[in-house]
Amino acid sequence: MRLTVLLLASVALTASATAADFYAAAPAAMPVYEEPSSWTGFYAGVFGGVAFNSSNAGTIEIDQDLDGDFDEPIVGALATAFGSNFIGSRDAGLTLGLEAGYDYQIDNFVVGGIIDIAYVDYQDRQSAFSSTPASYTQNSDVEWLGTIRARAGYLVTDDVLAYVHGGLAVGGTDFSFSSTNPNGVSRGGDGTSVGFQVGAGVEAKVTSNVSVGLEYAYTNLGDTDFTTRFNNGPFAAVNPAGSDLRGSDDVLDFHTVKASLKYRF
Repeated sequence: MRLTVLLLASVALTASATAADFYAAAPAAMPVYEEPSSWTGFYAGVFGGVAFNSSNAGTIEIDQDLDGDFDEPIVGALATAFGSNFIGSRDAGLTLGLEAGYDYQIDNFVVGGIIDIAYVDYQDRQSAFSSTPASYTQNSDVEWLGTIRARAGYLVTDDVLAYVHGGLAVGGTDFSFSSTNPNGVSRGGDGTSVGFQVGAGVEAKVTSNVSVGLEYAYTNLGDTDFTTRFNNGPFAAVNPAGSDLRGSDDVLDFHTVKASLKYRF
């Protein structure tokens, strides 16, 4: 009887050790690998930011003999009336818009195109003040902006894209001249201006379908041909036919910084 008990105990211990070895040697679970989501595809989104220009806003220029030269120094009655009373300013404003585009991923590079339309609240202002007394102010406003651009970038990580962009820009512009002298007649200043936009940005995926971005752009809507002619007072004293006035900063350009939210299809 004692021998039988010892044999049973030995068998039980051996079975227990074998089971322990079996469980200890069981292979670990393999990690699940998830393929990074591709950047290839269409997307649409919204954006908002600020439009600004920190460079010198310029002042009012005067073509006193109507020869097309606004750079010559003013003389005679005009110099006496205006002296150095010229100023300029720029008003930064909000921009809000919609965008849509398509990207194509090639290894770590992404190329594509984008189209957008935005409301813009940006203004240039140049003024002059004469001793007659009278004030003269030219306003150049950008009210909306649309672009068609290409962009190309490099994937810093699978989900972060750094890129540059550039293309055509079309803006809704409004040029006006206000003065306490009622004699002025304005010419030129198209309601739609065409130019270009260039810049750079970064975009990051927060999910496979949603991304956020931050983008800088420089927009140039070209030269303006807006002028206003006065032929009374000191203007007539210098030239009976009058003189043309315009803003010295005759290129309508500005910068934007905007944040975006996109959905990728």
